[in-house]
Amino acid sequence: MRLADTRTATEVVLTPVDYEFAEVSGDDWDDNWLVVEGRVVTASASWTFRDPSLLVTEAEALHDWLTRVVDRVEAPMVVAPPALPTLTFVEPNLAFGVVGYAGGAVTIRVFLDQEAAPPQGPAERDTATATVDVTVDLAALADAAAEWRGEIDRFPERR
Repeated sequence: MRLADTRTATEVVLTPVDYEFAEVSGDDWDDNWLVVEGRVVTASASWTFRDPSLLVTEAEALHDWLTRVVDRVEAPMVVAPPALPTLTFVEPNLAFGVVGYAGGAVTIRVFLDQEAAPPQGPAERDTATATVDVTVDLAALADAAAEWRGEIDRFPERR
């Protein structure tokens, strides 16, 4: 899934690439972690990451959230400090919030923490965090949501 800013070169690309563990162990929790590969580009930095970041059900929740944003029914987050995401997951690597809607576009804030954060020195990586605002045309966001759906469909919940 690619979220590309309509005004700048900022983009966030997320791709589920595999289950964390290839073999099913019978543990609903461990069997359903997805490794997410990410690429982030901003005016001041770019980086990549690859880490088990979402459960299968959370990947599905991200699709549902994107669909609500496209339909303009997802409420904007409170952006006054501390700005907190409205979509969070068990692992703090990724989180999302709507900054606001304007015309046919939406600004989404992507929170990147822990392993998804920009690379720092070895000691700082675990405490680094970043937020990236991406203004996306709603039609392009609908395409991104459909792309995410197709990507996560390859990884059904294992029981």
